[in-house]
Amino acid sequence: MNCATGIVTPGAHRTAALLLAMLGQAAAQNQTGQGQQPPPTPGYQQGQQGQGAQQPAVDPWNLDPLRVNDRPFRPPDTGLSPFQGFPTFPPNLGGYGVYPVPKILTEPPSFAGGALPSLPPGPPDWPSWLQFRATKPMPYAPNVAVLVRITDRVWFKTAAEEAFVPCYFFDKVRPVGVGTAVQVRQSGEFELLLQDGSAFAASGPTQLLIAALDDQLVRLDLAVCTQARVRCRERAHELRLPDGSAVLVPAAPGGRGGAELHLQRLDEPGLYGGRATLFHAGGAPVTWRTPLGDHVLASGFRVTLFLQPAPSARPVAFKGVNVDVTARGHTLVCRGRDGGGEVSWSGARVLVPAGAQLDLDPLLGDPFAGAIGDKR
Repeated sequence: MNCATGIVTPGAHRTAALLLAMLGQAAAQNQTGQGQQPPPTPGYQQGQQGQGAQQPAVDPWNLDPLRVNDRPFRPPDTGLSPFQGFPTFPPNLGGYGVYPVPKILTEPPSFAGGALPSLPPGPPDWPSWLQFRATKPMPYAPNVAVLVRITDRVWFKTAAEEAFVPCYFFDKVRPVGVGTAVQVRQSGEFELLLQDGSAFAASGPTQLLIAALDDQLVRLDLAVCTQARVRCRERAHELRLPDGSAVLVPAAPGGRGGAELHLQRLDEPGLYGGRATLFHAGGAPVTWRTPLGDHVLASGFRVTLFLQPAPSARPVAFKGVNVDVTARGHTLVCRGRDGGGEVSWSGARVLVPAGAQLDLDPLLGDPFAGAIGDKR
């Protein structure tokens, strides 16, 4: 077409007809939904929904916050197969990661003479695993105990040393004697082994002192305790507790008797904190000596005690008028003179007629220690 002249040429007519045909075909495809699909976008996968319908999968690297929940979860490929039961081992395998035991050690010998000869009996000694780990000689004697560090951290101090030192990982077993103190300040566990089979095991904050150790008596002073177990054999044992009381275990010659004690600190509020239980787990009856007197604990009995000593008794300001006062142990014996007298202490007053006798027997401690001066 020539706009200036308004004349339409044959070539321009054919070009216009071709353009109209192409536009009509594109419109028809948009209306019917048929035609060539666009090429897939990189990162997408062809998915199926329903029957015959296809739609692109969600891009796992899409950072669109509105489609963050549409990302598929793909667990990492670790190469581990599903659990199908615990493995089984052949009968001649000593355990996991151990080579098979030779048949000569698992089958009876075929030579004449029966079983292999046993080892000759040797003198009593510490177990072989203790001697293997010890860095110092350990004589097997009544006055020697073996300190075994089980877990960190355990401190000890012998009688000749001035400061506590830790038991290092390469020095877990060592012999100790009288005067040795053992501490666990925060967390740790240790065991004290004795010659006749007695043992003391503790965990948590602990403070222990070996006060006596000979062929007749074992005395341990326990100033701080969290959890402890005491096994007593043959010799007499005395365990002094943090509250000032003591547990007396009689001697059991030949291993017939003994006792086993369990100490457990109570988990309670701060208002009532500082208590523990003492349980007699088995063996002969033991004596629990307290300021209030002696108590016999049979097997299976449990008592509760404090972890701090009781405060010392204060003087009672005893005063006697026209009475004769004498001491019989912790008991005061007051006898009235002619005309009668009176006795007063701690705000109490008692009249004592002539010839009458008044006995004052305290239940705790010795509060009348200075009542009669040097006459006691």
